[in-house]
Amino acid sequence: GGEATRAEISGHYTPARFPGLAPEPERDGARLLGAILVTDGPGYYLRMIGPEKTMEKLEPQFDALVKSMELAK
Repeated sequence: GGEATRAEISGHYTPARFPGLAPEPERDGARLLGAILVTDGPGYYLRMIGPEKTMEKLEPQFDALVKSMELAK
């Protein structure tokens, strides 16, 4: 029911800051896996961020999650 675009980037991670929450530390060697799902209705954005080695191990599971999604109309 839609189209998915996968995104991936690695490097220095500067997390967003949210009022009322303790700030997260900046990290080197981080990796982001993301997917943007476009439909006729709302769009969806999935992302997973973590250390390079961890993300490398979890990449197949992230891709399986994106492929398994069914968007109901």
